[in-house]
Amino acid sequence: MYDHTDLPTSGGAQIRQTNGDDYKPHLATLAAFARQYPAMTPYVKALTHLGWVLPGGVNAPSESVAFLAANTVGLPPACWSLGEPAAPQISGNMRVLAAAGAPVAALDGLWAAYRKEENNA
Repeated sequence: MYDHTDLPTSGGAQIRQTNGDDYKPHLATLAAFARQYPAMTPYVKALTHLGWVLPGGVNAPSESVAFLAANTVGLPPACWSLGEPAAPQISGNMRVLAAAGAPVAALDGLWAAYRKEENNA
């Protein structure tokens, strides 16, 4: 489930730009879930930030609220490692949220947005 090898390894646009309509509503649903379970908020913020990384790119620092929220709480390396490929981290965060009982439809919808073929363009 949520195998990072299913994600694009190349592409020239951020997922939030190429698939924003598919990406944003699912993140909003996951953010609402995290408001009920605050320990899950950093994982949702990590997915938000990682959606801004070029497909196949590395998790690089930024000044965004999502980055700062994910970067300051000590997420496990499988979910947050600066300078490392984003795809395994996306997968790690998805798995944590799934294990915590996050809405399956939102997780699957977000995963589908990350996997879209235009990310490989």
